[in-house]
Amino acid sequence: MSAKRGGAAPAGRSSGFKATVYLLHFDKPYRHAKHYVGYTALETLEQRLQRHRDGRGARLLQVCVQHGIGFQPVRTWDFKSAEAAREKERRLKSSGGASRYCPNCKEEKR
Repeated sequence: MSAKRGGAAPAGRSSGFKATVYLLHFDKPYRHAKHYVGYTALETLEQRLQRHRDGRGARLLQVCVQHGIGFQPVRTWDFKSAEAAREKERRLKSSGGASRYCPNCKEEKR
């Protein structure tokens, strides 16, 4: 899925990747939601997660922060282009059922 590219990457990101899709697992469900799928291309995953924790970003994560619900990244997919990452994010969101990609949820089912 990924390939090396030239040039410097943002601090904390491998130089071979340009964008990352991530799956967050909520510490406890918020209504029906247990996961969030997002992507970042302009900043590292750590920077994006900090923005989410600061209440800046997706509305679902803002509400989770307001309700004291924590979240952890449990899976990432790295891509050489932002376009490929956005496409993967769209596919994951439109297919629903993020729990099938979540290693935490797979452990709970055992």
